[in-house]
Amino acid sequence: MTDQSLTRLRVASLRLCQGGAWQELAITLRRDGDSFTATYDPDRASLEAVVSLARIRLSFEGITLSEVIRGGRYRPHHSHPSH
Repeated sequence: MTDQSLTRLRVASLRLCQGGAWQELAITLRRDGDSFTATYDPDRASLEAVVSLARIRLSFEGITLSEVIRGGRYRPHHSHPSH
């Protein structure tokens, strides 16, 4: 690894949220500021698969995970028309 590639390495945390069958994809990864959130359907993806795939995906961008945090259930926000 060169000095230049070392300066581009970044570290971030990953929060895991359990989603459900309503998700189009088994695993969805999104950026939340300086961290990332992976929402997954436990019927289609194991925790090990979610973490492994997130590590691989983020490594392509030079990002290393510093910690993995298990969160609760993810509830999608639905827009409600204002009256």
